[in-house]
Amino acid sequence: MFQRKARFYEKHHGRRVDRLMVISPMVGPKVRELAEESDIEVSSRAQDVGRALTGACERNGETMGSALRCT
Repeated sequence: MFQRKARFYEKHHGRRVDRLMVISPMVGPKVRELAEESDIEVSSRAQDVGRALTGACERNGETMGSALRCT
């Protein structure tokens, strides 16, 4: 289901999804394992994800926009 939403986003916005992420304060071991097998990043803190995204933008010579998207 999560991958289907990512494909819909790609089609609707015409942008490639290169990372799948879930932010949740409570993720059980089985869910974490399933996410890992599906190449879905799991984080319990939004701040951690924000720093990771900012770093990815900077590596590409871009800046982080207000919609958590590189610009």
